[in-house]
Amino acid sequence: MLELLAATLEPAAETRTNAERHLEQLYTNDAFPLSLISIASHTSVDLALRQAALLSLKTFVLRTWSSSLDEFQGLVTINDATKDQVRHTLLALATSGDQERKVVSASSYVVSKIASVDFPDQWPSLLPTLLQLIPQSHENQLHGVLVVLGNLVEDGFDEEQFGKSAIELVRCIYDIATDERKKLTSRALAISIFRACFETMEVMYQTDKASVKQFMQEASDAWTPFFIKVPETFIFLGNLRKSHKNGHDLGDPGPIICAIWQLLGRNLRFEFPLHGNAAHQSLDIVEFFDD
Repeated sequence: MLELLAATLEPAAETRTNAERHLEQLYTNDAFPLSLISIASHTSVDLALRQAALLSLKTFVLRTWSSSLDEFQGLVTINDATKDQVRHTLLALATSGDQERKVVSASSYVVSKIASVDFPDQWPSLLPTLLQLIPQSHENQLHGVLVVLGNLVEDGFDEEQFGKSAIELVRCIYDIATDERKKLTSRALAISIFRACFETMEVMYQTDKASVKQFMQEASDAWTPFFIKVPETFIFLGNLRKSHKNGHDLGDPGPIICAIWQLLGRNLRFEFPLHGNAAHQSLDIVEFFDD
């Protein structure tokens, strides 16, 4: 497998094509996807080969996992028991806290593709697992969990599924977004997930206005103090260099500034925004720093 993956990285087109053809011939072997995940999981393996393994896994999933995927080529090649193993081992990789963000991103993408067709019927444990991981994850692990959760909210939820989990989901991401001990990239991811929730709520609003308004009022009560505190947050951001000198580097403020700006921009266009004065005040601060 390692030799074939290495060959897919060769500059010679014929070598690459032959290696890819040999990999395709392994699609009917139940050990194939699990072997790719195993290679991608080993930090001792060269990063380029780990990425190649995940690229091959992505191609395999898109072509063979489900007829609901656009790239499906007409034949499911592995059994349900192996699929279950793939789901769990791939999720474990995506949320393992791997230091290589490219590995986290690539594995999370494949998780999201599987989740788009398997969640919740064939993968009912996915969302509960992610929500359970959030409060107990260390920083690197939290990044992977939030990336997977964000992909799930954007691509894997329908209105019914969101309605069942919205309260706990929003509570979890609120806890991350407002925790000044967390890295700013993690807080920005949490805010971006909350922003993605608006798209689902906009769809739900067309058919269930009363329930969505009630939910948004409760969300508003929780999030408004955070946006009122945004000016203090940016004072905190201004002291990042001092914190860095003291060994407490929380990261680049750019992502959280962007995430708040995008959230407030969507929020102010929504029919039932968060408390207006706080939102407008925070948006003024963000635009000031953007300039």
